[in-house]
Amino acid sequence: MAAVDADPFQKAIDHLEAERAILTNFTNFWKDLSSHISSLEQTLRQKSETLESKLQSLDSTTKEALESLATREESLPSKELAASERVERLKQAALAQIEEHSGALPKGADVATSLRFLCLKMDADGLWRFLIARRKELATIRAELEPAVADAVDPASLVLQALEDFVFRRADKVGLSDQRWACGMLLRALSADEGVAASVKERAMVLAEAWKEKIHGSGEGGLASNAAEVQMFLQLLVTYKLVEKFEMDYLKKFVVAFASRRDMPKLAVSLGFNEKMG
Repeated sequence: MAAVDADPFQKAIDHLEAERAILTNFTNFWKDLSSHISSLEQTLRQKSETLESKLQSLDSTTKEALESLATREESLPSKELAASERVERLKQAALAQIEEHSGALPKGADVATSLRFLCLKMDADGLWRFLIARRKELATIRAELEPAVADAVDPASLVLQALEDFVFRRADKVGLSDQRWACGMLLRALSADEGVAASVKERAMVLAEAWKEKIHGSGEGGLASNAAEVQMFLQLLVTYKLVEKFEMDYLKKFVVAFASRRDMPKLAVSLGFNEKMG
């Protein structure tokens, strides 16, 4: 009997083994691909959820901001009305005082009453002259001046008028130091938080520019060496919101030059010098 040729069978077996290897590789590849796709889907789902959460948060924040803005807009008329009523109330009080005393200081009035009367009357000239005349009563003046100035119809305008008298009408140097002291007291009595009308701020800017020229002018005998007046100039810029109109290096020179003055550190912070200066 003839022997069976095993070669065709071996070839068939080898072919099947090769096919199985290919199938196994394909199966593994498919598993890896499926796993990768699942991972991508999970990542995309997480990112989508995160984005949705952020969008909801943004919508909520935007809604709150719009509601807050609407509330502020609604409150503006009431604030304007309150401010208008305050001005009218102070105006009527001033007119009543003036009418009662025929435009003159109440006879025998004490310092507090006199200061309030002059402030209500918006009499800047009379006010700084009264301060000089009663300078010996400094303790009382310090206690009563700030509330009296606050009672004026326009405190910022009242104090500015006194400063304008001092800067623009200083040809006669007799009594200049007393007037400087009185104006310094008025400027310190005016709160830095006091509202300043646009027209008053414009006047203050004109005054600041003129004062700056006088500080550097030769005709004033070297005002730059007068620490008290330089400090008043800097206080004017802070109180009337004019600091940004001047170069910081220019202001820094004054702060450094007169750093030993008692109020200069606090004033330096108000000017924007928060860091230690060399």
